[in-house]
Amino acid sequence: MLSISTDQSWFNTPNNIPITEYVSHLINKNHPSFIKTNKFKGIIVPNDGFIYSGSVNATMYNCLLANARQSRFKKITFLVLCTNHYTNSNSLILPTSSFVDFNRHRMNIDTENINNIYQSGPNVEYNSDAFITEHSFYNQLPFISHIINQLSSKNVSIIPIIVGTHSISSNVSKVIKDIINQQNTYTIISTNFNQIQTSTQLPSSIELKKMDLKVIDCIINKKYHELEKEFSVYGAKALILYDKLQKLVQGNLQLMIRKTSNDFVKDPHSIVSYLGIIIS
Repeated sequence: MLSISTDQSWFNTPNNIPITEYVSHLINKNHPSFIKTNKFKGIIVPNDGFIYSGSVNATMYNCLLANARQSRFKKITFLVLCTNHYTNSNSLILPTSSFVDFNRHRMNIDTENINNIYQSGPNVEYNSDAFITEHSFYNQLPFISHIINQLSSKNVSIIPIIVGTHSISSNVSKVIKDIINQQNTYTIISTNFNQIQTSTQLPSSIELKKMDLKVIDCIINKKYHELEKEFSVYGAKALILYDKLQKLVQGNLQLMIRKTSNDFVKDPHSIVSYLGIIIS
């Protein structure tokens, strides 16, 4: 069992509102105004503290919920590709547990597909402890838990992967690609975009927006080296891995919402950008 405690700063809420209540409030408040595509395959969401990126997450999980509700599938899988912040592993990291316990809510892990990935080739490892410390995984759980509760008539499981590399064997690629291409699979890519800390002047809002759009351009045009070397996108490997498996193009990325940490708390030496994107 993966047991995730809410007693940490990532889950801080205004006036210490209980996390489940706050997530429900955010999701009810942040409805997307327009969703262009019915060919909905997943979302890109930020992974900062709730006070900062919560409204962006809520908008995107609202998109996911609306699409999943309309689907005819009784069984749904969430493939969660997470930024690797804390391990030195150059592998795909998988959990050994059969479920996640979050705030007394149990979420089933798809152990069959997890095992299929593990058995398929090199650069894959088991390490459940990594998920307990990886906020890019566990700060998605309140939103995923809310979505699962709303989809009570459906059997929902998750496949969490901490992405320490995008260089994987053809066998591993095939297994994960087959999972993604199942019509009842939604992919959740957990990453912030540019994260800048400096003792001098921060980029202007226009400059930062250009940098964020350049990240998307690097993915679409397969400029992986440029993306990893020139931009402070900690989840670059997760974005590149998905692109290698699915070949992202301009037409299947729909930017729904963009905010920065300075929209919520001003810091003269640090700024983080949060983009919410639909993948179709």
